[in-house]
Amino acid sequence: MFLNAEIWRVANDFTLPFFACVAALVLGIGSVFVMLSVRRITVDLARFSKWADVRPYCDATPVEEIVPENDATDPNALALGRRAQWNVALLLFVSQAIQILLVALVITAFYLLFGLPTVRETTLLQ
Repeated sequence: MFLNAEIWRVANDFTLPFFACVAALVLGIGSVFVMLSVRRITVDLARFSKWADVRPYCDATPVEEIVPENDATDPNALALGRRAQWNVALLLFVSQAIQILLVALVITAFYLLFGLPTVRETTLLQ
């Protein structure tokens, strides 16, 4: 799509405030998407039916030693407090946002490296 002159004309007509508004809108939509997915992940993290489900998450952590080996008893998961829920959600939000940022940077670098040899100067000048 960026190989045609019309896209370059549209991009050239962006004023800085308009570009900032569009970027903020895209960032806001992306943040809402990440928050919704984080909410789903935190709900899934709070549910497990046996200790064997928990053990892989505790490997090589300080709590590894206190996870029971006996699978006969059902785990009685305590509900997280409000601050702990916020902490887990914030941790997941930041990690998801970093992953999205890295993917966006790789895609941007690809388009830049692809565009340098393929987009002709005449297209840019039109």
